[in-house]
Amino acid sequence: MLTTRFNTLFERLVHRFHGYHDVPRSPATVVQLASARIALDDTRAEIAAEREKIASRRLPSGPLARVSIPTSDLAVLDVQGMISS
Repeated sequence: MLTTRFNTLFERLVHRFHGYHDVPRSPATVVQLASARIALDDTRAEIAAEREKIASRRLPSGPLARVSIPTSDLAVLDVQGMISS
């Protein structure tokens, strides 16, 4: 769990996702479907805002420090597939 609010929003997102997908697709349920979709989109926006808030607190405030890695260690990482070309 990242934060209590994120966890709450995630549970709401899952609930609204299932609610949206459980609405039968027919002309008779267009209003119900639209309402479920709006609720889903609103929750997506809320969780995106919370995710940005969490990310902004965890990002370093200054420039990233450069780190020197020995060539032998780079070769090991490359063999393990951890370096992207």
